[in-house]
Amino acid sequence: MVSTSRHPKYTWTQSTRNLRRIIDHVIVKQNTRLKVTNVRAMRVAEYESDHHLLVAKIYLPYAATPERKIQQDEQDVQRQQLKSWNIDSLQNDSTRFLYQFRLATKLSDLKDRSPEEIYELLKRRIHEAAYEALEKITIKRQEI
Repeated sequence: MVSTSRHPKYTWTQSTRNLRRIIDHVIVKQNTRLKVTNVRAMRVAEYESDHHLLVAKIYLPYAATPERKIQQDEQDVQRQQLKSWNIDSLQNDSTRFLYQFRLATKLSDLKDRSPEEIYELLKRRIHEAAYEALEKITIKRQEI
């Protein structure tokens, strides 16, 4: 049996009465993927406190993203970029009237549907009216 010092485990001390206790803990869900590998009380990080800093080393397993998933995400971003419209052109009265007219005709048949169906149809019809009345713009993403 390896004898280890209990000194790094004490998280609270009272020097006047020479008391040491383990009162600070790291709590992790039992069914989590996180794995706590080491927990120590660091005595060097003291600042007017009788508690010591508790440091936990945690292992977080992760799965690498397959190349197909990355390509699918890039295609989704490209599809989203196609749905960018020049909304500044709505300042023009004729463009605004055309968009309002197209949207009103497309939204006339939303009665007697579930809220989920109404939401999906509303999204689709707004984009259809924008496609017919407004011009597309391309937004380039900035690389970080």
